[in-house]
Amino acid sequence: MKAQLSGFQARAESDRVADEIRNAAHAAGAYNPDQFVDLLRSKARQLPNGEIVLRDVMPAALQSAAEAVDYMRADPSYANLFKDGV
Repeated sequence: MKAQLSGFQARAESDRVADEIRNAAHAAGAYNPDQFVDLLRSKARQLPNGEIVLRDVMPAALQSAAEAVDYMRADPSYANLFKDGV
C-alpha cells in the first residue's frame, strides 16, 4: 500500500510539472506546448515548498517554467517553436 501511495505521489508530481511547463509554453505562444514538456521535464524539480523550478535552461541557477520558456522564446535557435518566431 505504501509503495502504491508513493507511485501515486510521483505521478501527481510529474503531472503537475508537465502542466506548469505546458501552461507556460501556451502563454508564450508556442505552436505545440507538449514539445516543451518533452524538452524541459527532465530539467524540472519540485521544491519542498511545492514550487517547481528548472535547472540548466538559462544562466540563472534555478528558474520558473515561465522564465525558462521566456528565455527560450528570446533565443533565435528556438524560434521555430513559437508562433511569432517564424
